[in-house]
Amino acid sequence: MRTLCYILAVLAMAVGLEAAPAVLDFSRSHTMEDVRRSGLNFKRLSDFGHSVAYVYQEDRDIVVLLPGGRKISQRITIAHLNEKDGVLTRLELLGLIMPQDQAYQVAGTFCDSFNLRHDKLEAWNRLNLGKKYDTEELYLSSEKKYYPAVGINLFTSFNRYYPWTIRFHIRWNWTEHRGKDEEQAWREFPTPSIPEISLNPPSGLKYDGAAAYRADRDAAYDQAKKAKGSQAQGAGVVAASPGTHWWLWAFGFAWLSLLALLWFVIRKFGSKR
Repeated sequence: MRTLCYILAVLAMAVGLEAAPAVLDFSRSHTMEDVRRSGLNFKRLSDFGHSVAYVYQEDRDIVVLLPGGRKISQRITIAHLNEKDGVLTRLELLGLIMPQDQAYQVAGTFCDSFNLRHDKLEAWNRLNLGKKYDTEELYLSSEKKYYPAVGINLFTSFNRYYPWTIRFHIRWNWTEHRGKDEEQAWREFPTPSIPEISLNPPSGLKYDGAAAYRADRDAAYDQAKKAKGSQAQGAGVVAASPGTHWWLWAFGFAWLSLLALLWFVIRKFGSKR
């Protein structure tokens, strides 16, 4: 009995550890050591001298802490980061897919959190509302309003079909804010009105990004199959053209008239001889 309780306790701890989100704390610094402390195992992709690119490919709940007490949560499927001499320069987190109304809601919360205008978001929503394929992606960024520069990119999830996917960007030491750091951000940028936001679907549901594509593909296949069946049923039956009969009558009448004329000419002139 004691052994069973021990096993159950270990399993419960394992589940708890697996369910716990990984925390990327960039509130005071942005180094590879901060990434290692999160426990995420990024794999090296390429190395260009001092600049190195990494990738992380697992479904995982992530919490990103930024200067000013900001906390951004996201369930990711893949992440990319770049660092130079051990200091991060870029991080991209690819999140879950969601219908347009939920993507619109999440993007609106992002705008409110970083005091961004909603005009681009509203135009994007009107442009894509009720359509099957995307006509324009959306990128919202806090450049010049916050350090580091953060942004979200909304794009369709599979073969230009809805629903939408959200990619979260973070960039440090870019041209516009070169020389800024986290300590300066804590001092100069105001406390956010919405310090904690989530970039996950508000419904909490998991959506299939290829469902719309498969539905259209299956519908096209069924339609082609039905059309082929209709052709097979009509094989051997020749439909009469409504314009065929009068052409036959006209041709026959002209031919008979020509024969009659020849007969008349031969008889008349032949009798004079």
